[in-house]
Amino acid sequence: KRVQELWALCIRKAKIGAKINDRVAFLKKRLYTYGASKNTSYERFLKVHGNKKPPFWCILPNSRFKIFWNIVIIILLMYTAIVVPYRTAFIDVTTTDWFYFELFLDMLFIFDLFVNFLSAREINQEEIDVRFKSIAIGYMKGWFFLDIVACIPFQLIELVLPTNQS
Repeated sequence: KRVQELWALCIRKAKIGAKINDRVAFLKKRLYTYGASKNTSYERFLKVHGNKKPPFWCILPNSRFKIFWNIVIIILLMYTAIVVPYRTAFIDVTTTDWFYFELFLDMLFIFDLFVNFLSAREINQEEIDVRFKSIAIGYMKGWFFLDIVACIPFQLIELVLPTNQS
């Protein structure tokens, strides 16, 4: 009787394992299909707009520059999220090297504002909007104001405003 119970338990576990395996294979196939079938932004643009080329100033979502720039911004945001709070809390003295480095980072965030104004918007899986007015309005309604606050060079404000030292 104990052997039968053990075999029944093994069969149940094998069925559950087979279901999990089937589900993982299904998800893997869907993920592969999605990644393989997704057109590049340039191909999607041509599909909607025919042989017309996007404007020279327009940065398409899957362009090499946009992918590179997104990686740069992710690194900058990680620095801002980790190093800046640590320095603010534990390090009182700011050297000129840190000052210029963080000023340079603020300039990169300001440059990001311009990149976002020039980046085409993905409307859906098939359409890309490259009209400047539409891109600008969409950006202004979305992340613009948060981005503009993030660009404020607070280290310059600290230099201008008098500090109370006691």
